[in-house]
Amino acid sequence: MNDRPSPCWSSDHIDQNKSLSPRHRKLCELAAQGKKNTEIASELDLSESRVSVLLNSTKIAEEVARIQDRQWEVSVG
Repeated sequence: MNDRPSPCWSSDHIDQNKSLSPRHRKLCELAAQGKKNTEIASELDLSESRVSVLLNSTKIAEEVARIQDRQWEVSVG
């Protein structure tokens, strides 16, 4: 596993006014599914600390919540 993330994985790279990259959206989907940080890190070849930093980003956290809300609405019909 690479401990040095590419610049696109930096939490500073997340522009609050732009849409998330496909890789950031994948991270959000995995988190919304209830995957643990260790599982997300393994699947996306990131360190656990990088996953934690990204999940603490406001934009990422909002996207995870939006996906979870959508999943709940679908499950209850």
